[in-house]
Amino acid sequence: MKKLFKFSVLSVLMLGFAACSSDDGGKPVYSIYDEPAVVESVGELPTIRTAYGKYSVASLANSTSVAEGSLLWVAFMFERNPSDKELPAAQGFKYFEIDSTKVAVPANAAEFEAYLSDSYSDSIELAMLYNTYIDSMLFFKFTQKAAENQRFDYELVCNPDLERDAQNIPTLYIRTKKVDGPTTRTSQSQGANTIFGIEMAEYIAYYKVRFAGEVKFHLKYKIGTDKDGKDVYRAFKSNPITWTVR
Repeated sequence: MKKLFKFSVLSVLMLGFAACSSDDGGKPVYSIYDEPAVVESVGELPTIRTAYGKYSVASLANSTSVAEGSLLWVAFMFERNPSDKELPAAQGFKYFEIDSTKVAVPANAAEFEAYLSDSYSDSIELAMLYNTYIDSMLFFKFTQKAAENQRFDYELVCNPDLERDAQNIPTLYIRTKKVDGPTTRTSQSQGANTIFGIEMAEYIAYYKVRFAGEVKFHLKYKIGTDKDGKDVYRAFKSNPITWTVR
C-alpha cells in the first residue's frame, strides 16, 4: 500500500493506491483514486498513464474534449495480471480535466520583482503538494474563499537570489488570480478547491546547473497583504522539499 502524503501544511489527505477486493474468480482488484493521469492516446481504445503505469480506458473513446496530452484527475479500478500482454483495463472510470502551467525562472532580481507585481494578486487560503507526480510535473491542491464555480489560474516563480533563511536552497512563490467567464471544465473547481499541475522541467535544469544532489526547493504561497499593502507569504511547513526526480 502506498501512502499519499503531502509536502504541505496538511499531513495526509487520502490513500492513493490500494488493493481493495477480489472478484469472483479470486483475482485481486486494485483501485487508483485522487491521482493525476495524462492521456497518451485517443481513438477506439484510449490509453492513460499514471505514476503507476498505463491503462486502457474504453469510456474515453466517447469523449469530445479529451485529447492526447490532456491532464486528468482520475479514479478507477482494475485487475492486474502479470502474465497479460494487454494493458489493464480501467473499470468504473471517473475523471475531470485539470489545467497546468510552467514554472517561471526569472533571469535576475528585477524580472522576479516584476512577476510579484503582476495580475496574480489574489490570496490562497491553503496550498498542498501531492507526492505523486508524472514526468517533471508536480500537482497542487489549492483552497480559496470563492464561489463554487469561480476559476483560478496560478503561477510558480523562482527567486533567482538565494534567501538568507533558506539554507542556500532556492525559494519558489505560488501566486493566483481569478479567471473570468464560465468554466469549460465543470469539475475542475470543487467548491473552493482547485487541483493544478505545474511543469517543473525548467527549474530542474536550473537547479542541476547550480547545485549538486537531489533537487530541492522551498515553497511559499500568498495568503494576503499587510496593513501597508505588502504581500504576505506563508511557507510550507515541510520546507525544504527534496525531490528525487526519476
